[in-house]
Amino acid sequence: MKPHYDITVIGAGPAGLACAISLSGKGYKIAVFERDHHPGAKVCGDAISPDALGQLKKIHPGLYDAVLDSAGKHPCEGLRLFSPSGKNLDLYFGDEGKSTFGFTLPRSIFDNILFRFADSCPDIEIFSNTSIQRCVPVNNNIILESGDMSFSAAFVVGADGANSILHPLLKSKRNNSLVSMGIRTYAENVSVSGPGNLIELHYLKEIVPGYFWIFPLNNNRFNVGMGIPAQLIIKRRINLNKLFLSIIRDHPVISQRFSQAGIPDNPGSSIIPMGRSVKKFSGERFLIAGDAAGLVDPLSGEGIGNALRSGRLAARHIQEAFEMKRYDADFNMRYDENIKKALFTEFRINRFISHLSGSPWFVEQVIRMGRINPWFRGLLKKSLMSPSSRRVFITQNAKNSK
Repeated sequence: MKPHYDITVIGAGPAGLACAISLSGKGYKIAVFERDHHPGAKVCGDAISPDALGQLKKIHPGLYDAVLDSAGKHPCEGLRLFSPSGKNLDLYFGDEGKSTFGFTLPRSIFDNILFRFADSCPDIEIFSNTSIQRCVPVNNNIILESGDMSFSAAFVVGADGANSILHPLLKSKRNNSLVSMGIRTYAENVSVSGPGNLIELHYLKEIVPGYFWIFPLNNNRFNVGMGIPAQLIIKRRINLNKLFLSIIRDHPVISQRFSQAGIPDNPGSSIIPMGRSVKKFSGERFLIAGDAAGLVDPLSGEGIGNALRSGRLAARHIQEAFEMKRYDADFNMRYDENIKKALFTEFRINRFISHLSGSPWFVEQVIRMGRINPWFRGLLKKSLMSPSSRRVFITQNAKNSK
């Protein structure tokens, strides 16, 4: 007899656990499969945005409180942007130097807060060190195979990353032109570039529209990484690891920041599926969410908030499916439409701005205008926080470029 569950979730990251926790207490038997011992090894900048916090509160207030109470968080007051020529612009998201916008928290801590919360739910069973190798629709269930074990489920959620085991069932290929590669390591004793707890984004001419980042963590630790569009890597035949380490060690400005910092020779890297890189998000008796659905913001590279959102929306849809006893692909397209309605307008705007930032000249002009013009600086700050403000930002820059 195969163990049977109403709902199985593949992947115990933010999207999968958000879905499982949102469904807990609704009368379902739920299983979560995690291929590692515990989640948290994701290549990520470790920034927890207000959007991510808002999603946590909607999923469960206890999650929101647990993250806010974490001793591992480090306050961040805004952004420090560096142009290709090295000029910087500081954008504080509250009153300058006074109010915090969000914070950083290592993914190993953040994901495990969600993991422990889900594990405490009596109707959620978590299988660690269990890799699902195949999902096969059989009659009115989906069979999940893991080595010599197999499970059956009435409904499956794929939240297992960019190469989800459910992608073959979608019969729709990922758009690799909308994929980036990320690389990240941790360092101590990185020299600070200026006042304030600011997240740094360096738009280096070698990698725009990608960027090099330095995110402060607590205890004098820093998350150091880089994201580059996969097409640029292929076109220029970039060795990602080699370029990343050469920037840290040889860049005329950045290398000085790391003179006292020990950098590992083997930083972690992974695929970053940007918004709309996946065309379909559902089929008969299954949905995909988070990175499996390609929901990373194409401008900022932030994915936690959208992962949590997609997990919450997936849970809401699954509850409707069970209530109406509708598990077919046509009904599940409602989930696709909800994802598109929630995110695709902003993805379209952000992708356009990201495309513009592929020009070093454009980045130089934006930072120059922000340095000398308080009104434009305010517009830029708002554009990073509000989709409607981003439309104004695009219009204004189109006028300035004529």
